[in-house]
Amino acid sequence: MKKVFFIFLLFISISLFSDQIDLLCSYWDFYSQNYNDYKSVGLGMSTVAEIGSSSLLNLNPAGVDVEYQNLETTFGYKNKISLSDTLSLKPRYPILSVNYAFSYKKKYDFAFSFNTIKNFQIHNTSSSLNSYLNNKNLFYKENNYTLSANYKNIKYVRIGVAFIIKSILLDEETDAAYIDRFAKTVLLYKIGLLFTPSRFLNVGLTYRTGEKYDVNVLNADDETQSGNTKIIPEEINMGLKLKFQKIALYYQYEIEKTSKDFYMQADKLDHHIGVLYDLNSIITFSGGFFTNNIDYQYTNQNDALNLPTVEKEFFISGGILLKNDADNFDIGISVADSHFSNAYTPKTYIFLGFSYSPVSFF
Repeated sequence: MKKVFFIFLLFISISLFSDQIDLLCSYWDFYSQNYNDYKSVGLGMSTVAEIGSSSLLNLNPAGVDVEYQNLETTFGYKNKISLSDTLSLKPRYPILSVNYAFSYKKKYDFAFSFNTIKNFQIHNTSSSLNSYLNNKNLFYKENNYTLSANYKNIKYVRIGVAFIIKSILLDEETDAAYIDRFAKTVLLYKIGLLFTPSRFLNVGLTYRTGEKYDVNVLNADDETQSGNTKIIPEEINMGLKLKFQKIALYYQYEIEKTSKDFYMQADKLDHHIGVLYDLNSIITFSGGFFTNNIDYQYTNQNDALNLPTVEKEFFISGGILLKNDADNFDIGISVADSHFSNAYTPKTYIFLGFSYSPVSFF
């Protein structure tokens, strides 16, 4: 996915403004396609082979499995990212994820998800980088709206599909109003398969399409300025889940690659590992490890930011989940942190969420 999944950043002249927006966003949050799920984060985002609640539509639409219906919500915190002494990205609002799923005739599951993937302020104090950015309140927003459906009445096999509408917005806050500098809507598709050959083993596989689009930024004179072609890379995930009496083990391999036709190429191959331990019917612990390895190739215009061409990063994660006796409600918290890996832009994520599965809300 390009360092985590996309490339957006700020520009050195008005025409290069869109270039640097891409670059900053790529360093901000590689969770953009993996979304904000308090259960999966605790397991190292290794749940492509999991079967369960509505939030799984974002990871593998084939994995959603509800008896009647399910509502799951996650709130999240992400730390400020400093790319240099003068350039940083600061969260504007807490992260929010809302997911809902319902079962139809016990054969199909339909789900909807809303995720505030990215929402931050771009803060620059260096006149040498771009004078236009000085004393400007610039905000980058990225929201995902996802619809999914799956069929689960085939022995040992589940199949699902998801439609992802990605809304991208760069705006500027002035004394009078908000001005949209760039706005774009992108449609992506995801296909998921889940194999259950035994009660001890799940195998998951997903493929998500990529997309390219032109970034045309509205400049300070309210004129449209052509930018570069940007890309959301294709993504493939393969994973396993081994189930035992009180313990479950997860492994996931993530592949992302972008075309060499674009101004910035990034290859991404990552490993995700998770362990789940049921202490009793109420308390469940989770732990995980995952990498964020990426190889960037910048044009000379982006070299001015002095960012590394290779990012080697790993995260350690963990969480706790509390369930009620009826097993239709749970609440949990999870944390993921990369400061142990001496990454160029170390990150800390904290997620708090709940899941409720009633027979009826009315």
